[in-house]
Amino acid sequence: MLLLYVTARLRLPWCRSLKDKRAEARSLQSRLRRQFNVTVAETGSQDLWRRAELSFVTVSSLRDAAENTLRHVLSEMDSQDDIEVLSDKIEFL
Repeated sequence: MLLLYVTARLRLPWCRSLKDKRAEARSLQSRLRRQFNVTVAETGSQDLWRRAELSFVTVSSLRDAAENTLRHVLSEMDSQDDIEVLSDKIEFL
């Protein structure tokens, strides 16, 4: 069994308050959970209203399948007009 996780730092330029940021983060988390069946949580930058740090986790017996799933998650975030992915870090456990 392989555990793979990605931490992505995001910029949310349109957010004007923490309330806007949290609404956008929750919406993104729900959409990615449904679409890719991953576990996701906001793991940093909770007090910054134009930044977010989200971590995604998937478990698989095949490394390629897990990596492919998380690459699709990152690509989906990149395709969003209102989200800018500043950095991402993929790790295996």
